[in-house]
Amino acid sequence: MTDNATTQTTDIVIVGGGMVGSCLALALAKLSLRVTLIEPFAPVDEQAPGFDARAIALSRASAKILNSLDLWQPLKVHVTPIKDIHVSDKGRSGICRLNADEANIPAMGYVVELASTGKVLYEALQQSELTLLCPARVTGITRTDEHWSLTLEHKGEAISLDAPVVIAADGANSSIREMLAVEVVEKPYHQTAIISTLQTQLPHNQQAFERFTDKGPVAMLPLSDNRISLVWMLPPQEAAEQVAASDEAFLAALQESFGYRLGRLTRVGQRYSYPLVLKQTNAHPDGLFFVGNAAQSLHPIAGQGFNLGLRDVADLVDAFQDAPPEQRTSSAGIADLQQQYLDRRANDREHIITLTDGLARLFANPSRLISVPRNLMLHGMTLAPIIRHEFGRFAMGMNHPAARLTRGMKLSPP
Repeated sequence: MTDNATTQTTDIVIVGGGMVGSCLALALAKLSLRVTLIEPFAPVDEQAPGFDARAIALSRASAKILNSLDLWQPLKVHVTPIKDIHVSDKGRSGICRLNADEANIPAMGYVVELASTGKVLYEALQQSELTLLCPARVTGITRTDEHWSLTLEHKGEAISLDAPVVIAADGANSSIREMLAVEVVEKPYHQTAIISTLQTQLPHNQQAFERFTDKGPVAMLPLSDNRISLVWMLPPQEAAEQVAASDEAFLAALQESFGYRLGRLTRVGQRYSYPLVLKQTNAHPDGLFFVGNAAQSLHPIAGQGFNLGLRDVADLVDAFQDAPPEQRTSSAGIADLQQQYLDRRANDREHIITLTDGLARLFANPSRLISVPRNLMLHGMTLAPIIRHEFGRFAMGMNHPAARLTRGMKLSPP
C-alpha cells in the first residue's frame, strides 16, 4: 500500500461476498443506498471459500427471501427439493419422519450447491447498481467519530474507502472482527465435519437423512443425478483418519454408521473437513454490523447456519427500510438503527443457537442415560403430530416473526 491511495466514499461497505453478503448487498442497493461490496475471490474461482464443494439446505423461509430478491427463479434449476426428512438414532428404535405432503406444502426445504449459487449471485451483482470490488482484500480498518475508514487492495491498486456503516459478512473467521479485536465467545464441540458428495445404489427420492450415532451425526441431503451431499461429524482423530483413507475404506466405514436405507454407497468425491466450534460475536462497535457466520457460527446438526444468516439479512434490511434518510448517515441515527437490528435478531438467534447447541450435545453423547430420553423424544415426535409440526416449522424457519423479505414483499426505495 502507498500513501497516494485513492479515497472513495459510500453509504455502506459490506465485507464478504458469500451468499449472505451478496444477498444483503443486492437488497440494500434496492433502497437507494450507495453500497460497496468487497470480496477477495470471484465466485467462479476454485479457491473461493464461500462457494466450494459444499451444498446447503435452504429452509422455506430462505426460499421466500431469495424469491423476494428475484434470485429464486435463476436458482431453481440448481435446486433439489426435500420432500421427506428421515431422523434416526443408530442402534435404537427411535425414528421420526417429516413429510411435505403431510404438512400440505410443496417441500420441507431445498438443497443447492454453493458453486452453482455463486455463479447466479455473481451475475446478479454485476447487473445491480452497487459497487463490486472483486477480487479485493481489506488490509486495515479504523474508526473516526463519524465514519469508518478502510484500506484495501483491488487489482493491484490501493484504495481508501470511507463509510458511516460497515457490515462484516466475512464468515466464521471474520478478518474484520480479528483486525478490530472484537470479542467473540467460542465453544468447541471436539468434532470435525467431513464434507463430500456421494452416489448411492438406490434413488434418494428427494429424501434427506439425519442419522445420530454415538460418535456424531451423519447428514445426507439429496442432490440432482441421484447424488448425495454428505456431512459426517466425528471426533477429530477419527475424522483425520477417514479423510486420509482410501475411497473403499471410507465408504465401508460410512456404510457401517449410516446403514443401507439408500442401498450400497457406491462412490465418494473429494473430501473436505473443518473443526466444529460454536462462535458468537458479543461486541458491536458503533456503525459495525455482523451478519451470517461472522455474527454466529453454528453446529451443522440441523442445517440452520445459512438460514439464520439470511434472516439476519431480512431483519437488517427492515431496519434500514424503516429508518428515515437522515438516520442512515448520522452517528446517533446509526447507533439507534444498530440497536433496532440487534433487538430484532435477539430472540431468533438465541432460540436457534440454544436448540442446535443442545441437539449437538444431546445426540453426540454416548451415555445410556442420555440415549433413553433422546430416543423417547424421537418416538414422541412420531406419535404426536403437533410436535412434528412445531419441529417442522423450526426446520423451515417459519417460527420467527416475518420480515418483509420473508413475507415475499419486493423492496423499493423509501
